[in-house]
Amino acid sequence: MQNPFRNSSWLTRRIARNLASPQGLLGRFVSERYFPYNAAVTGWTIGLLQLQEEQKVCEVGFGRGDGLHIIREQYPSIKLAGVEPSPLMLRKARKRFGDSIHLEEGSTAELPFPDETLDALYAVHVLYFLEDPLTDLHETLRVLKSGGTLALTIEEKHSNAKYAVTQTGSFTLYEAEDAASLLEQAGYEDTVIHRKDLRGADMACIMGRKASTIS
Repeated sequence: MQNPFRNSSWLTRRIARNLASPQGLLGRFVSERYFPYNAAVTGWTIGLLQLQEEQKVCEVGFGRGDGLHIIREQYPSIKLAGVEPSPLMLRKARKRFGDSIHLEEGSTAELPFPDETLDALYAVHVLYFLEDPLTDLHETLRVLKSGGTLALTIEEKHSNAKYAVTQTGSFTLYEAEDAASLLEQAGYEDTVIHRKDLRGADMACIMGRKASTIS
């Protein structure tokens, strides 16, 4: 499908903002045009988490809800939650899942959970849009249980920089090592980088563990 907006710098900037948080008609277009490609990336990320039944797991920035659907099908007893900054995507997900998944509007800046609630938290294509990533990573650390896992999946800077949409000022691009350094600065331990070529894009999943005791 040809992208009718590709030659407009104004629309490129609008698309970039809607990739972060889809809104209105353009947000609908973006979610239908771009988000389906995220399903494979999200599935890969979920596999790396090695989830267990009965765990409490949250996806931040779930978009169309493909990752939530994967987990619900594979791990029916997991207590699943999703946090999404876009009211449009939240409405779509609530229509799709009903009351079977706890869904809330929000972001990593202020997660709607008490301290030490989650066993795992993951986000795909979210890190680029965080205005204060260290503060947000501290917030993810707060809601994870001791020993809990964070997974952040990105397309690495050397791969992602080729798209006009990432050069609009809405994205902050990272190489995997830079993202891993952020996790370590926030207090995560045992950080590890997993890499995969998905449809010609150099993807990286950066994972870290919350220590049993935070000093």
